Amino acid sequence: MTLTVPARQAPIQLPEPDTPTIAVDLIHGDNTAPVAAYAESVWPLAALIDNPSTTRHSVDWNTFPSGQLRTELRLLAWLMINGSLPQRFLIDRSVSWRPRVSASVISTTLGHWRQLSEWLASRGIATLADCTADVLISYSRHLRQRNRSRSTVHLHLSATSRLWAFDQTSPAPAGIGEPLLRSSVDFSNPGISARKVRDVTKA
Repeated sequence: MTLTVPARQAPIQLPEPDTPTIAVDLIHGDNTAPVAAYAESVWPLAALIDNPSTTRHSVDWNTFPSGQLRTELRLLAWLMINGSLPQRFLIDRSVSWRPRVSASVISTTLGHWRQLSEWLASRGIATLADCTADVLISYSRHLRQRNRSRSTVHLHLSATSRLWAFDQTSPAPAGIGEPLLRSSVDFSNPGISARKVRDVTKA
């Protein structure tokens, strides 16, 4: 199966264990930084960077919960690195959103994905298919209860929106629910549900 990504000239083949985690045409200039194979547990991102003074980021999959969640997130991370956000997803987003993001943003986004996956695993949720919109509202409430600011919660959910968007483009979608980013909604309210958020938005 293949995934057609508008920003690329050719469809992206789903990865095999030995598939490079960074496509050759995305490596900056004569950058000789190592590129891991898909099956490896650590993915260096330095090949995406052309500034030698910039922090060298990497993804350590051993820090993610094992099992199906890790498998699903690994594929979506690979799609984020090598693909781009679909244009239809960007239409109603802030101008700061871009189809492709830098290595540092990839690293930060994956950090948010890891925290989400840890929280899901702690609740016995072993697949993104069971991470519904209402579960994500519960996650938002959890972040607020940990004294995270509204802006920090929004950053977490923005990262989750990117996760959902790439899942939408995948030929083998995990089925994560759509994050409901509504600045006017108080997610700390225990009476808020996905359905009620949609009703507030339509009002």
